[in-house]
Amino acid sequence: MILQPGEAVKHSSKTTYKKTEGTLYFTNKRLAWCKLEEQTPTVEILHEHVHTPKVSTSAAKIMLKVVSSTPESNGEPVEANAPVFVWKQTDKEAANAERTKFVTELSLLSTRRVQAASTQPAGARPTPQGASTADTEYGKVKIGAVPASADEIKLRQEVLAKNRDLAKVHKTLVIPGLVPEDEFWSTRRNILETYAIQSQLRKGEASSWLYLSHSIQESGNFKYTITPNVARRIFKEYPQVKRAYVENVPHAVGEKEFWKRFVASQFFNRGRTTDAYKGRDKIFDKCVDEEDAVFRDTGRFDVAFLTRLLDLTRTEEDSVETGNAPDFTMRPSTVDKKLPLIRRFNQHSQLVLQTVLNNKR
Repeated sequence: MILQPGEAVKHSSKTTYKKTEGTLYFTNKRLAWCKLEEQTPTVEILHEHVHTPKVSTSAAKIMLKVVSSTPESNGEPVEANAPVFVWKQTDKEAANAERTKFVTELSLLSTRRVQAASTQPAGARPTPQGASTADTEYGKVKIGAVPASADEIKLRQEVLAKNRDLAKVHKTLVIPGLVPEDEFWSTRRNILETYAIQSQLRKGEASSWLYLSHSIQESGNFKYTITPNVARRIFKEYPQVKRAYVENVPHAVGEKEFWKRFVASQFFNRGRTTDAYKGRDKIFDKCVDEEDAVFRDTGRFDVAFLTRLLDLTRTEEDSVETGNAPDFTMRPSTVDKKLPLIRRFNQHSQLVLQTVLNNKR
């Protein structure tokens, strides 16, 4: 067969079509059948026109019927004139293996066509082969309907793509026609339902505490690595640092210099056991003052809605006669080194809880 530019044959097999011997070809562009000793295809079906390959497991002969559309049918399958190819090898197992190669390729084409149709609005062009599409939520898909909806068909294909063992069973039973598609999935409905639920889950923000580890260089200096993702977490954890970054980078200091001063600042080293890198810095000293101001601002809480078990200012009522000294978190001068770290832990917990609340709204 004469190949088109850029075309390559993936499978070929001796078959008969309308009792005439010839060769069936599957290429990267089309399915074609040529008579023996001829180079021009008698039957030619482009990939985008393939709808359904059909086989019969009860027939004595190994046959393949390919249902496709035509330019005149506006994309609708035309089964009346669908070509039927017959393998005439004496070895039935070998003939069935040859047919399976073609059935597998044609089934993949059919699946891609259904997926493209199900993800495009009416009148839109289908997604080009190999193009990426957004993840789909399947929470509203009605699973188990016969015939299956386009959304359920897409769900099935995604499950097969992520489950190799199930894909092998599907290829062994459904592709050759031993088990109908709907019957295969009727006994695996729980798998589809589980995946449909998982498709609605969204990964939240990391709840772990942001800790910047360092390496020690040969000179004895500490080295910190701040990636864009780490910088994003720092900005979320410490709004004061984000404000300082916006105000000073790049017109006042370079980005590298900014982070170098950050890890050497008193703001970064609060609550740490080492004082080696503590020092005064006009940029980050301002961050320290802003952080302390936020924590000292009791007006940010509506105490009217606090229960007495949570309101530390009510502890004096525990002993009316003598009273109680203020909680140690309310006396910064006695625990200057520990208090900032405790407050940062509380602030981090508040951010994690706030993320959950925002996701539920």
